[in-house]
Amino acid sequence: MCPVKDESENTESVQDRCGLCFARIDVEKETIECVCGKTYHRECAERINSCPYCKHEFSSKDFSESRSYHQELEKALELERKGKLTTALKHYDNAIKLNSEKTVAWNNKGNALSKMKNYKGATKCYDKVLDMRPENIPALLNRGLALRNLGKMEKALKDFNTILELEPSNWKAMYFKGKLFSMQGKHRIAAECFRKTLDQCPEYKKAWYELGLSHKSSGSLESALYDFEAVLELEPKDMGALFNKAGVLKGLGEYPKAMEAYDVITKMRPDHAAAWHNKASCLMSMKDDRGALKAVNEALRANSKSIKSLVLKAELQKKLGMDSEVKRTLKTARDIDGNIAKRIISKSRILN
Repeated sequence: MCPVKDESENTESVQDRCGLCFARIDVEKETIECVCGKTYHRECAERINSCPYCKHEFSSKDFSESRSYHQELEKALELERKGKLTTALKHYDNAIKLNSEKTVAWNNKGNALSKMKNYKGATKCYDKVLDMRPENIPALLNRGLALRNLGKMEKALKDFNTILELEPSNWKAMYFKGKLFSMQGKHRIAAECFRKTLDQCPEYKKAWYELGLSHKSSGSLESALYDFEAVLELEPKDMGALFNKAGVLKGLGEYPKAMEAYDVITKMRPDHAAAWHNKASCLMSMKDDRGALKAVNEALRANSKSIKSLVLKAELQKKLGMDSEVKRTLKTARDIDGNIAKRIISKSRILN
């Protein structure tokens, strides 16, 4: 199912289907896992008392262990929601000690470790799940994300591709595959992945945004503009989309329209230094040097250490005949970082 609103960088919980009613299993509901690997809702298993696949008869011990296992999972999940990850891990370990062949605790322990940025440890947990269930899609997705965060791009890509072989319509795997290519600078391939994601999930804001970034990075500015506008139709106050839309319009030379977008941003966030800086750049291109100077001063009010804005201010001061101010502004830039200032000044028009 494609959500309109989703935190895509999150890991996924293992969601097997009950072997009897075939509904997805909620990790917060009590389950029982048979010796053959099939998972059931406890209430479904209690109705038949034996596994229809391997004929294993469930004993009171099976149900007792299942209850204890689930209680440990519940405690861990509650602690995880409260941000108490270290304590949550102890309860996942308790669940694993009760039954190391159940996949849920291993997967959720991996998710907790991922939140702690212990991606190496998380990967080992997902490996355990996949040793037992090689086609478990949430574990494949979670391991792919952990491997990506470890910089193991080829292995991560392999996991995403495995998911797409098992489930070609899996939009999350396609989205993360695109993100992987984007991180590698392969923007045209990334864009194709994001387009396929949107075929499955046309209102997925993050896919539109990433598609826009890919188009922008590959120089397809008109397409990027369309993508960022699609984001803004879904979320009119999306700051990233507004900023990138303004940048694209600026790149296309449509300065008045870019200015409108920067105005929206600075009204929402008066301390948005980059928006003020870019607004100053637009005004400078429109020959409004005094307006540009006011805008760059606002940029420096928001971030007084911006060497880029200081050099732009010096350029404007020079154009306006404020020669005594130019040296003072450039000195401030050099005092912050002489090497960076030298590089930015060399690329500016201030030495012309």
